[in-house]
Amino acid sequence: SDIVKVSMELLVDSQESWPSILGDLLFERIARGENNLLTLGTGSNTHQGVAATGGASDSGVTLASATAITYDELQNIKFSLDRAYRSVATWMYNDTVLQRIMQIKGSDNHPMWQPDIRKGEPGLLLGHPHQNNQDLPDGTGTKCILFGDFSKFWIREVEGFTLRRSDERYWEQFQSAFVGFIRSDSEIIQSGAIKYVTNG
Repeated sequence: SDIVKVSMELLVDSQESWPSILGDLLFERIARGENNLLTLGTGSNTHQGVAATGGASDSGVTLASATAITYDELQNIKFSLDRAYRSVATWMYNDTVLQRIMQIKGSDNHPMWQPDIRKGEPGLLLGHPHQNNQDLPDGTGTKCILFGDFSKFWIREVEGFTLRRSDERYWEQFQSAFVGFIRSDSEIIQSGAIKYVTNG
């Protein structure tokens, strides 16, 4: 994360635990940045993103529309994946794509995807769970949907999130410095286990 400076007056006078608050906020900042790298990282001096070049393989499915998805297209995506990976496969897309999927209706004009009453949101799509990933794009020509066995996408994190504090670096400004970091990397070990779909 970037360095965050906090005045000693605030640290001493406040009833709040600012190191704890900053730790939570910096962890969220880093987690969001890390997810972007895990999704779109180029693999050159950074993470190998699951949706970047060298990540998931092409399903061969290109959506006919950039703003809608059909039931047949979802079936084509599902069966583009090798049967060995299909049995444990998960869908991944952002909220915009999820909304398009939820708008698919059958000939009776009822939604294809029924909600899970306990959670208030759809459960399975064509028998498979789903994960939301806001870092997946949804523009024309982008890799907007992933489907596959994500256990073949390896993520390595070392020691988890670390928050460091220095009371010396900015002592002349009467400030403490806080910085958070995570050591991690990623790589897909079997590209055929995860397929991507190109938006129309």
